[in-house]
Amino acid sequence: MAVTGWSDTNYLRRAAQVINAYPLMVSCWFNRQTTAAVREICASGNTGATGERIIYCRVTATHTLQAHSASTSVYPGAGGTTVLTQNVWGHGTFEIISEASRAILTDGSDRQFNTTAHNVPTASNAFYVGRAIGTGEPCGADEGIAEISGWDCSGMTTGNMDALGVKLAAGENPINVDAEAAQPWTGRLVMYYPLTSTTDLTDASLNGHDLSVQGSVSNFASHPDIDAVAGVTPLTFTGTSDLNA
Repeated sequence: MAVTGWSDTNYLRRAAQVINAYPLMVSCWFNRQTTAAVREICASGNTGATGERIIYCRVTATHTLQAHSASTSVYPGAGGTTVLTQNVWGHGTFEIISEASRAILTDGSDRQFNTTAHNVPTASNAFYVGRAIGTGEPCGADEGIAEISGWDCSGMTTGNMDALGVKLAAGENPINVDAEAAQPWTGRLVMYYPLTSTTDLTDASLNGHDLSVQGSVSNFASHPDIDAVAGVTPLTFTGTSDLNA
């Protein structure tokens, strides 16, 4: 399962700084339903009156993904051209490279970019899932969100960032990717929310950026197919049960 049930009052939040410096990347899986409107998937930024956003990830009314940043008056974004298949899990790689460069990959390909300059937001005091920071539309009430990871891309080339996105779009587990030896992304995982259910809100990167529920959310019917964490063997029961004794 994943998480759904989004609205202006039903969403997930981390009410503290999570990721706030460029270059950065957010990866997430999204299940687009029948909604035909712009919807905010997740965002990191300043919840004050200006609504500045380090990054916000959204889906358009025509079912394509966009990677945006926002200062007080400029809202530049890179828009994908791949149309998401409705009722199927799709993957977005949302890259904010600098104050004048951002890119989007959909399902690990179709790289599109934007080079509009803007002022870098001065603060990041929250991370939201399923709802916008500032003005904007909450995610659709019946749409699924899962497997959000955030990466500090300092020292990476855009090719490195793209390669990381391709790995994540293939279903590789962010924890395994972060632990790879001698790669540009090694040790760069800032946050990771598997969101396997409404109670799975712990930051699995172990960096302490746990989410909390605002209002109420519900379980989505499915979850994207993600690799297990390497070296972790699922528990199995091999004895006899006395539950019916």
